[in-house]
Amino acid sequence: MGNQPPQKKRTQKELSLLDDVRSKKIKEETLAEKLRDYIEQQDMTAALEQVTSQGAARPRQDVFISPLNEAAGMAPELHHPNFVLRLHKSALTPP
Repeated sequence: MGNQPPQKKRTQKELSLLDDVRSKKIKEETLAEKLRDYIEQQDMTAALEQVTSQGAARPRQDVFISPLNEAAGMAPELHHPNFVLRLHKSALTPP
């Protein structure tokens, strides 16, 4: 009994949810399904954060795409933590 972690105090919302389950207002299967959905959502969020942080840590590689019109001037650079985008002014004006 001495090795058990201390129990956290339940919030009013948690107590209300438990009362609803006990009084059969919410079925146990419904609660289990919602819990599975919540856990899956949290897993996907954590996986996305991990992939994003790993991708940003990779060495960057410059990529150059040659323009159709070399004479066109350059528009201001657009900076992002993962890339810098440089466009020709002609790319930003309608044809």
